[in-house]
Amino acid sequence: MNTAVGTDLDQVPAVATDYLTSFYEGSAEERAARIERAIHPDLAKRSPSYVQEDGTFRQWTLPVMIEIAAGSVDYATKRPYSVRVLDLAGDMASVRTDAEWGIDYMHLGKIDGQWRVVNVLWDAA
Repeated sequence: MNTAVGTDLDQVPAVATDYLTSFYEGSAEERAARIERAIHPDLAKRSPSYVQEDGTFRQWTLPVMIEIAAGSVDYATKRPYSVRVLDLAGDMASVRTDAEWGIDYMHLGKIDGQWRVVNVLWDAA
């Protein structure tokens, strides 16, 4: 996990990679701990493919993401993943990740000196 060593340009992709590898490798406990460190407790993860009948988004929260990561399959054998920093401005960053499940556009915030995933808009590739 990101240990706040190196520059923001090192730390931002490290956090996004921790988020992705929470679904790719390690024991269930390791994956759950990794994603919990990578994402902010107030995470908002949404997809335009999961809009509910009332027009609101289905949302994936920190507890849901921990559960998904802990129960995920080994995606590493199916498809590689990639992380690309799109923008970095002060304590904000925008990142695109490509993974087995699709594309995530992430917003990260540097809070109390630590980068965390705050928002994710995703859809299947």
